[in-house]
Amino acid sequence: MTATPTAAPDGWEVRDSALVRVFEPKTFPELLATVERVERIAEAANHHPDIEIRWRPPVRTPADDPAVKLPAVLSLTFRCNTHTLGSVTEADAALAASIETALVPAG
Repeated sequence: MTATPTAAPDGWEVRDSALVRVFEPKTFPELLATVERVERIAEAANHHPDIEIRWRPPVRTPADDPAVKLPAVLSLTFRCNTHTLGSVTEADAALAASIETALVPAG
């Protein structure tokens, strides 16, 4: 497998030699269900993303009342790159496109 210059799939960006997508699920159970869907995709492809789960402070707008406490925001970041090459390959682009389908809650 060789590194192949590739465009990022819709919703993804190229950052630090990886395809990166940040997803903000509404609830922690939704986050976990998303990670489980991605796990099945990654196992089937035998190609696995880096996954980062974080709580981050909310972003206030000028219209927000500063006296009102806003809830923290869940953030789920996926990074796809071929670790042995340290770059993005077609396998990463395919994995990213497949992960994108998992970001829609299962109905």
